[in-house]
Amino acid sequence: MTGSKITDAKLEFLKKVSVAEFTLDNLPEIENPFRPRGYNLASTVAMKKCVAVGIKTRTVTVLYSATIAEKNLESVYRWLCENSIPEWELLRFYPVGRATKLTDILPSNSEYLKTMKFLRGLHGFTKIFFQHSLRILEGTVKCPAIVDSIGILPDGQVTACAWAIDENCCPFKGFRLGKLPEDDLDEILERAVKILDYSERTKFCRTIAHTQKNNKREGK
Repeated sequence: MTGSKITDAKLEFLKKVSVAEFTLDNLPEIENPFRPRGYNLASTVAMKKCVAVGIKTRTVTVLYSATIAEKNLESVYRWLCENSIPEWELLRFYPVGRATKLTDILPSNSEYLKTMKFLRGLHGFTKIFFQHSLRILEGTVKCPAIVDSIGILPDGQVTACAWAIDENCCPFKGFRLGKLPEDDLDEILERAVKILDYSERTKFCRTIAHTQKNNKREGK
């Protein structure tokens, strides 16, 4: 969730969940052209409030041109440690959804790997995790689509991957599995695992592969 408008009522509700997750790409004093003004400040305020009332809190940071600098990542990590945030997950940037046309801020695979190596050298209170698509680059995991995870969009459409959406928030072609509540979720999953493309894990991220294929087709 975003950190905006955290009320006492919301804090009481969050006590019922296993972990509350907030996005923090930069510290509040850093201007980020890809986030609304006050976005990062709201997240820091919300996380402090959650920690103060005993809610387990996790921070996620998306790695792209405005965030991937080592100085920025180290400053975010130090803030997390100082404010007793137990977990920090780093995410790969997906040029999907409203970010479809932002391929120019996408780091290269080598930049991602270099950054992961740097982050593993940071030590403190906060434990660092890497999203599955980053670990795929290292060859330590395979694509979890269908086998371990699916996506359910706000309108009920079920997708093979929650990230596989176009600029209209619709599933990429070939990723749509059904729609709730018209279809039964168990039946959707039973059909999905029989689809040849999803019958086993791949050594690459299916969503990234799809976007790269489309970009080549469009000459980007």
